[in-house]
Amino acid sequence: MIKSYAETGGESYIVWSAIDNCFHKLRGLLADSSSGLRQAFNDFICASMAKVADSVGWVPQGDEDHLRGLLRMMVLMRLGGLGHPVTCAEAKRRFENHFTNKERIPADLRSIIYRSVAAAGGADVFEQLKTLHRQGWESQS
Repeated sequence: MIKSYAETGGESYIVWSAIDNCFHKLRGLLADSSSGLRQAFNDFICASMAKVADSVGWVPQGDEDHLRGLLRMMVLMRLGGLGHPVTCAEAKRRFENHFTNKERIPADLRSIIYRSVAAAGGADVFEQLKTLHRQGWESQS
């Protein structure tokens, strides 16, 4: 049923929110399972959500409704947290552009991007995140 909904291009936030909630609960049940089973389930989640992520994209379109924005954040957060290569590559690109002052990260994408790069990055990304954190605090004082 999930595969069918994903393949037909379903974009209802309400439906995807329910699906994502089930994914989250099932991942909890699989926490003590073999890494192969966990990885297979993570791959299934990524395959299920990739099409809707492609459809909603990273940038809001002119007059889109609020639920589409929520769908974008939920799907990109899940894919980034699971290490989905396409999502993580785009998050890394946006993070690097932000860090080098080429492009600001919109507020609704910050947690998605920071989480994705932190999960996939090494010591260099950790240092960059610490630098951004310090700059944020300094600009507030």
